[in-house]
Parts: sequence; C-alpha cells; structure tokens
Amino acid sequence: MRRLLTTLFALAILFSCAEKPKEQPVQKPNKGLIIGDPLDCGLDSLTIFPVGCSYYLDVVESKDEEYAENKRIDKELSKSEVSFATNGTSSSYYDRNASVEYVNVNQEDLDIRNILFYNLLTGDSYPLIEDSIHILSFALHKEFTKQMIFYRVVIDDYNKDKKYDALDHVMLYTSNLDGTNFQQITPPNEYFLDYTIYPKTNSILIKTVIDSNNDLKFLKDDETNFRSMSLAQPEKAKNIFDDTLKNKLRDFN
Repeated sequence: MRRLLTTLFALAILFSCAEKPKEQPVQKPNKGLIIGDPLDCGLDSLTIFPVGCSYYLDVVESKDEEYAENKRIDKELSKSEVSFATNGTSSSYYDRNASVEYVNVNQEDLDIRNILFYNLLTGDSYPLIEDSIHILSFALHKEFTKQMIFYRVVIDDYNKDKKYDALDHVMLYTSNLDGTNFQQITPPNEYFLDYTIYPKTNSILIKTVIDSNNDLKFLKDDETNFRSMSLAQPEKAKNIFDDTLKNKLRDFN
C-alpha cells in the first residue's frame, strides 16, 4: 500500500510540472470606422471622404504577448488606406464613357461602405446613404444634360466568400453630383457589365449578365440581358426584351 501511495504521489508531481498548453487567443471584432482622406473630384465647393473598414480589423487579446504582438503586426501590414484611385493611376477601369473614374483598387482588403460629402462653404456634411452599401467605383458625368454620378455597388455577398467585391452581383446606381437622389438602376439578381450612350434619345442601354447556371460566377457563357434608362429621368432600368420573346428564342436552340 505504501509503495502504491508513493507511486501515485510521484505521478501527481510529474503531471503538475508538465508544461501547460498556451492559452488560445481570443479575437474580438473591431468596429472602428475608417474615414479616408478628402478627395477633390472637381465638384463645386464639395469634397468627399470615402468611409469603410478593413477586412482584417480583428483585435487579438491573449496573455501570450509574443503571439498577440505578431498577430497585431500581421493585421497592420495587411491593412491599407481607405481610398479611391483615379483611372489615370489604376489599371482597373470600368466606366469607359467617363473622363475620370474613382476605383477601390484594394477590394481584397478594404470595404468602402459609404461616402461623406462635405460643403467647404457652409460646413454641412452628409452621407451618400443613411445605411451602408459596398462601393466599388464611381464616375462623374458632367457631360450629360442632367449631370450625375454613376456608381458600381454590391449589396450582398453572392458567392459567400465573406467579401463584397467584383465577384458578387455588381449593380448600377446613380445620384446627382452632390450625392442626393441616390437610387438603384439595375436589379440585384443581374450583374451590371457595361452601357452604351445614345445621344439622340438621351438614353443608355445597359448590359447585364445573369448567373443562368447558378454556379455563383459570372462568365462569358452566362445569359445576358439589356435594359434601357433615360438620362433625363434616371430610374430603374426597363427590360427591352420581355420574357415571352426570350423564351421563344430559347426554344429555337
């Protein structure tokens, strides 16, 4: 009995001296808002600020200081400034009819969710949208009779990769040059691709792509659609080919 007790006591000491596993780090979401530097778009007395966040804003808390510091450095290195780049400095160019386009060239890391407009004369400031949306790019069109801004935006994570980028449903939105009257033009189930201007009718034809095979991708062999919108009175674009006609064309195949 004494030998058994001695053995058990020795084992207890051995296990108590064994190295304890390192504490698992705890990640807490950081909901900090990033307001980018002001962007002069040539608007009368107005400047704009992009508003968004990084996809890598988790704050690591752990008693393992070395681990926490390394993760913090990794996060800092993966972040970059919330900003738009002009098509003169970016290889990403989407609105071929615009003289200047402003693009979020770092969609992999950054999510631009709103734009703040600031009036330099009155001091007034206001957001483009009261809620939030995911803005990929925007372009000013002062050449139109009714001057406006075209936006490429995303409202849902269509392919479920936890990011809002050009792989999701891209939609066309418009607003006045001062950011007012922000409205949806193309539907959320179609991918806005391009548009053609028709000066004689002061209208545009909008080309979209539909994920016809439901593979969560938008490819060249997916179904296309065309919609029309008046530039004098922007509103949700209308189909120029109805479903009856398209169904008949499908039957020819």
